[in-house]
Amino acid sequence: MLMESFILNSHLAMLFLDGPVGIPGSQGLKMTAEVFKFTRNEKLSEALTMDATVKPTYGATKPEWGKYDADGTWVKLSGKPATPENPPPEDDE
Repeated sequence: MLMESFILNSHLAMLFLDGPVGIPGSQGLKMTAEVFKFTRNEKLSEALTMDATVKPTYGATKPEWGKYDADGTWVKLSGKPATPENPPPEDDE
């Protein structure tokens, strides 16, 4: 898919998550992307590897951070993604 997009100069819909697709709590980046670099490394003594550079681009999907809620629906989140340095807010019960 990456090589085809690079050769055809076409866009890809991409989703990068910290867990499985559709599982509540999985969060990540959803975007339309373009492949700017794609090279195959075929050394005789090693396995075939590939290097690719993918960047967000204009398209149907603006880059957005989101997560899957309890019923598996994608929900756009505002602000920065949750990290150890930027934890999610505590639920007040």
